[in-house]
Amino acid sequence: MTLRSPARTVLVAMCLALVAGALAATASATTPAKPKVDGNAAAGKAVYRANCSICHVLKAAGSGGTIGPNLDQVVLTQAKIIDIVTNGGPAMGKAAAKWSMQMMGYKKVLTTAQIQNVAAFEATAAKKS
Repeated sequence: MTLRSPARTVLVAMCLALVAGALAATASATTPAKPKVDGNAAAGKAVYRANCSICHVLKAAGSGGTIGPNLDQVVLTQAKIIDIVTNGGPAMGKAAAKWSMQMMGYKKVLTTAQIQNVAAFEATAAKKS
């Protein structure tokens, strides 16, 4: 059995800390962070059904609209959903493209909380489809 000097023990501990830090940095660089979802997805489902389901397909909401894009096939970030719901979006989907329709913005129809809730619902529901 060999005794270690305090300086050697400190040096080994520092090397282990550096290796652990490098491994943690590599893991976080290769594993994307789970995006934070603000808003109440359960409340957003009701907002979606009342305002979005007539135009969009989203299996989680039981909607089968044919005007806008199928939201089971378009996975967007919550921030992008908030932007589109607030300000409107481009003509997407077969019917919308056919008639050059654009989704209207809902900033004068829904509250900020309702928009965040519907975005939370859409963002989480689309990932499950």
